[in-house]
Amino acid sequence: MGALSQLLSLYPARTALDVRCRFADAWVLDNPGARPGVAPYHLIVRGQGWLELGPHKDILLEPGDIIMFPRGSPHRLHSGPEAGPPAAPLHEAEAAG
Repeated sequence: MGALSQLLSLYPARTALDVRCRFADAWVLDNPGARPGVAPYHLIVRGQGWLELGPHKDILLEPGDIIMFPRGSPHRLHSGPEAGPPAAPLHEAEAAG
């Protein structure tokens, strides 16, 4: 077992998929921040998007990128400079295991 695996074993985590979003055209997704103990993440499967996190703007996200916010920081994801108003994501029900 590697050092990182040993460290992670000290902090057991419980995971859940909250929302699966699919966007088209121009889109914006504002994330106001999460409560303590929740670490939101995003996985880019197809297409691309841009991340704004505090003073950091225009961080390109592409397929295979995973971003995680261990402190639940507020952030914005969008399709580009002409994204328009925030969009309501299409939610897909996930199969219960």
